[in-house]
Amino acid sequence: MLHLRGLPFKVSVPDDDTGQFLSEEMTMFDEMSVQGMARMGEDGLHLEYKVTQSYFMRSRPAVKSQAGRGLTFALWLGRSLGGLTQMTGQQIYQTTTGELQELTLALDELDTIELKQRLWLTRVIVSANSMRSLDALPGSRQGEVKLKIAFKHRERAADFVRHAQAILGEDRLRRLDS
Repeated sequence: MLHLRGLPFKVSVPDDDTGQFLSEEMTMFDEMSVQGMARMGEDGLHLEYKVTQSYFMRSRPAVKSQAGRGLTFALWLGRSLGGLTQMTGQQIYQTTTGELQELTLALDELDTIELKQRLWLTRVIVSANSMRSLDALPGSRQGEVKLKIAFKHRERAADFVRHAQAILGEDRLRRLDS
């Protein structure tokens, strides 16, 4: 059997564009990103990933009384989430990376694995037979997840999808014969 290297990916997680208003002077924005590695095996698709949560809080520079509240917020954020806290003037930035997680989809849970390529964009689209199968992965919607692939890994992504489709086809034939 052909052994392929893992495929590095990112997943876009939709965020709230409006932010959360803490007061008239302060607004907090949060952003989540997922980075990981995909591997296809005879038993199914294995996704290893880490979730990074970033918080950004800013207050209007003209309001001097809010600086103390901002510092208190930064200290709370640093203590409650652990990670890197930076405070520059009236802005606070906090980043926290979670533990390595793994999601395994058995072959009978997978519906399709497709490659979508455009000029600068490459995505591997994984569709499952059930919404529950991909529920643990942030950024999945209705049993489907779009894995963003870096430009330098395009060829590897094409090989990965061909290999995955061959394994899925063999598994379906095996199930039809039995």
